[in-house]
Amino acid sequence: MWRRHIIISVVAGMLLTAYANPIAHFETSEGSFTAEIYLDRVPRTASNFIDLAQTGFYDQLTFHRVIDGFMNQFGCPYSKDPTSSQAGTGGPPDGTFVNLLTGETETRSNGGNIVDEHTSKDSNVPFSLSMANTGQPNSGGSQFFLNVAHNSNLDWFSGGSSKHPVFGQVLTGMDVATKISKVKTSGDKPLVPIVMKGISISGLCDAKTYEGCSEKEEKYLKAKAGLSSAGIKAEVERLTGMKANKMASTQAAWISQRINLLNNLDKVKEEL
Repeated sequence: MWRRHIIISVVAGMLLTAYANPIAHFETSEGSFTAEIYLDRVPRTASNFIDLAQTGFYDQLTFHRVIDGFMNQFGCPYSKDPTSSQAGTGGPPDGTFVNLLTGETETRSNGGNIVDEHTSKDSNVPFSLSMANTGQPNSGGSQFFLNVAHNSNLDWFSGGSSKHPVFGQVLTGMDVATKISKVKTSGDKPLVPIVMKGISISGLCDAKTYEGCSEKEEKYLKAKAGLSSAGIKAEVERLTGMKANKMASTQAAWISQRINLLNNLDKVKEEL
């Protein structure tokens, strides 16, 4: 059984060669900035954010916690009233959303929280987007923060108690992010509310329906889907049924063949 798991993991890693990640466009009362959203690395976390953004959940919320030299925190529904004492304690409603990479249904529960996604070792570097939580496992929902310093102590893989997975990186408007972090505050709350006018998402390509995909992206995805379906499953079954002494050389040859195939597919991708 362990051999099957190893093979499937290797194959999955090869087949998840990512196409371009979506871009989030943030419009605030202090200016605008954009960020790449890491759909390829943390698909559950990224899809949760994208779903909330596209349904207007974040519209008119305010940054409820801002600390110069540290980070800007946002995403609590109570912050729509910037004077609310509950700002920083809320999350989205329980429900479901679609994982945009896998097509699977994901769940928000126990106060709108999602399951922690501790998979990609992206550090909390300056201008990265990271999930906020209560300090307990699986307690992240809609709130996130924008780092304005390298807060490596917040990395989920740091060994410390704070575990905040990064799901994006600011591409443009770093000056706006810095400006927000330096506004006058009282108890870390901006004296003049900083409002999120809206967040829009561009560059989404639906791997299931191909909606929003260019012709070349669709061709690329269909080729990958064909490579990763019945043929891969049959090959995994064949390999796991072999004797151990034949396993290594056969697996190596098979993986090499698949890498060559994927390289050819990536030539299509390079033209996108």
